[in-house]
Amino acid sequence: MFAPSYECEVIMLFGMILPYLKDEYQIEEYNDQFPDCTAKLNGISVGIEFELKASHFKAQNHHLDPRLRNCDFVVCWKNDTGKNTLTFTDVETKQAVQIKIIDLSDIARELKETKGLRFILDSEKQLHNISKWDRDSFLHQLEESVNNRIVNDSESIFIKEILEFCENNKELEIIYGIGKIASFTVRIKRWGKIVPLGVMANGTVWINFKDANKSWVYPLPELETQLRQSFNQPPTGYYKNLRLKDIEIYNKIKDALELLAKNSTKIKI
Repeated sequence: MFAPSYECEVIMLFGMILPYLKDEYQIEEYNDQFPDCTAKLNGISVGIEFELKASHFKAQNHHLDPRLRNCDFVVCWKNDTGKNTLTFTDVETKQAVQIKIIDLSDIARELKETKGLRFILDSEKQLHNISKWDRDSFLHQLEESVNNRIVNDSESIFIKEILEFCENNKELEIIYGIGKIASFTVRIKRWGKIVPLGVMANGTVWINFKDANKSWVYPLPELETQLRQSFNQPPTGYYKNLRLKDIEIYNKIKDALELLAKNSTKIKI
């Protein structure tokens, strides 16, 4: 009904438009990691990253990811960069990487004008306003969540302490998110911006074990086992959502971050 407000809606729209594109795309897999998707484009393997706006690609530090050279396209709702192609320098090879931008709003408008196909009823309206958050706006929304009784006082305190702990650890990096709900992720600097933890202003805390199956803690498999045991996570589980409702969970998360930061200095992935 409306213009996409979230990345997942961009993915849905791309699937709707696929049969009408000039080039032939065959989706191989949605990876749920960077880049989001692998596909065949006219028989050639390509990597695709989905974003609401093209500028979000750099805002989320994808240009610093060691897997950058695996990404060929950014599929977005709006290209707000003023460019048709993004050019970055690969952090490992130091070679230039060019990533083509596919603007779905332009394609949807063209298909409406040339073929009478109407994919979006009101393309000028978004159901939600999407924001790029920072520290102040995150804390402001967290306070609103407390006032609205979505988050209790102790959860709010624990979240603030996790934030401060990460800010004061030189091996960790805070990246604020883009979306309706304020959020930040914690990244391991030495491990290619791998993201083990995310925190949302509505009180949800998620732990990422997805990359652990590939390159997150490799070649330290004993660390992955230790972390999974600490959070009662099975070997095949990818994500775990938690609420910081007591000191025990808070200490587990803090201990896990300390363990990751300490071990990241031993081996660079």
